[in-house]
Amino acid sequence: RYDGYLWELTNWMPGAATFWAAPSPRKLTNAMGALARFHRAVAPVEPQHDFAPAVATRQQRLAEWQAITADASWKHRIATNNRFEPQLTELLTWLPANLDPLKEALDQASRCSVPRQACLRDVWHDHILFQADQVTGVIDFGAMRVDSIATDIARLMGSLVGDDADAWQAGLEAYESVRPLSEEERSLLATLDWANLILAAANWIRWLCLEGRRFEDENAVQQRIEAILRRLQTRRDSFDLS
Repeated sequence: RYDGYLWELTNWMPGAATFWAAPSPRKLTNAMGALARFHRAVAPVEPQHDFAPAVATRQQRLAEWQAITADASWKHRIATNNRFEPQLTELLTWLPANLDPLKEALDQASRCSVPRQACLRDVWHDHILFQADQVTGVIDFGAMRVDSIATDIARLMGSLVGDDADAWQAGLEAYESVRPLSEEERSLLATLDWANLILAAANWIRWLCLEGRRFEDENAVQQRIEAILRRLQTRRDSFDLS
């Protein structure tokens, strides 16, 4: 505690988040192996089995978004954000067809009983550091809480490889070489990844249009929105992770 704040002091980890700039199968398998070793290291001896809190969180966020979109007048506010108006308008074209099917998928996922343990929850491209193909750091533990490890896997794999089914299979094999997945954990992955994608689109619309947030690095914002659009444009209805 210092100057009225709580501070966290950690080592500065070597390496950089280079997967998008220079992807490779080896990087992917090393990243998933590192995540599995983390999960194994922090797992309780006798974990509690219950629904995944991540599913409940996404159900709540989806319900909030559906309440927002019930009033069609809010769409006109997109025009007030000139720079991102084309991308945000395109995002809007993808949401209506996804909301109800996603709700059904989340309702079904809420009935899965899975082990609960400490999870990173915000493990994505920028938080996995590499030197060459080796993982040298996993950073930013600020969002940690007890959840299902499927939450971390879906977040990281969706961030790194999108909808590449072969890459998903390779990543899951690397993970399971360290920490096997149960059938219930595996069944959550596609739904959580889908929810992450749709709710990310909804969040950017809400932040930029409804809340009027301003971000210091607008180029980074545009890149994030365009990455979501690319996934929406290329995504199939589902792909098999079994």
